[in-house]
Amino acid sequence: MGLALLIGVIYQITGNLMTKEIRENYPDLYKEIGRPAQIGNLSIKQEWRFFTFLLTRKYASIESRRIRLLGDIAWLYGVANFLLLACLVLFHFDDFRSSTNPR
Repeated sequence: MGLALLIGVIYQITGNLMTKEIRENYPDLYKEIGRPAQIGNLSIKQEWRFFTFLLTRKYASIESRRIRLLGDIAWLYGVANFLLLACLVLFHFDDFRSSTNPR
């Protein structure tokens, strides 16, 4: 679980830095991807729009090297977090259930 937390934190930090760069340099794109906000201020719809923006790699066509680099890092850690979560649910679901119901 510590690995999932670390991956999630790195995803959030790079996502926030990328969002800040887009907001400052590409305001039209910022509006298009749903004006992602800081942690705690996001709706599921806003987070999903930003996540699909990352997954489809639409940021790759942006001229800014910094945005592309941050996007690649956020993409990598977002996918890694999703895969780690899927592995935990698929292969270790009984571990969570047994820890809540001691025998």
